[in-house]
Amino acid sequence: MVVASPSPTHPEKVQFIELPIIDLSAERSKVINLVIKACEEYGFFEVINHGVSHDIITRMEEQGLGFFAKPLGDKQKAGPATPFGYGCKNIGFNGDVGAVEYLMLGTNSLSIVERSYAISNDPKMFSSAVNGYVEAVTGLACEILELMAEGLRVQDSSVFSKMIKDVDNDSIFRLNHYPPILCNDNNNNKDPSFLANKVGFGEHTDPQILTILKSNDVGGLQVKSQVDDGDHGVWVPVPPHPTAFCVNVGDILQMLSSA
Repeated sequence: MVVASPSPTHPEKVQFIELPIIDLSAERSKVINLVIKACEEYGFFEVINHGVSHDIITRMEEQGLGFFAKPLGDKQKAGPATPFGYGCKNIGFNGDVGAVEYLMLGTNSLSIVERSYAISNDPKMFSSAVNGYVEAVTGLACEILELMAEGLRVQDSSVFSKMIKDVDNDSIFRLNHYPPILCNDNNNNKDPSFLANKVGFGEHTDPQILTILKSNDVGGLQVKSQVDDGDHGVWVPVPPHPTAFCVNVGDILQMLSSA
């Protein structure tokens, strides 16, 4: 789920800022301080040495690429996304549109197994890859949430993580695919604004507790920061990192931690 931001009434600025990359294998008190600082300054950071194995990530990426390479008719058999399933261009329930197709699933292992039959020609391999990935990333999310709780000096450091450990949690798993933008004969790559104005997934906030994102080697992700630009903020590009996971603080966690 995404929440669309209001249409901008001022020119958007882009500024290159070095966003935090936190090594989770470092000394714990140091990691806690870096996480809290990143949350306060950006609400966003990246983590390395996170414990999610390269094999788990590779298996998931292979299954995702295999699904999106299918003909549209085959992909649509896994939809429509209401909310789970295959969706294309329409994002959320507010009429938002982007140049993106996606596959959204719940994180319940049995639900993933059942839905895999409409998604993959090898449902056992697909569900195994997804469930392995979900388990590993859920563990990472819990670790990050507990680091945050410790940094906030909350008496029970599991106060946030137990929300996603609960059997009835509403966590979601989502694969996004942004098809290449092809210029037609009229543009012929001569007008830079043709590509600059194309949006895969528009400006939004994440309403949940935490978003854990793994991207490939293609850039395009940006986060908005208030640093050095008054109230309007600037857009900060997030360069692809070969091993890092991106962490975005959601609206709910922001409200809980500000109470």
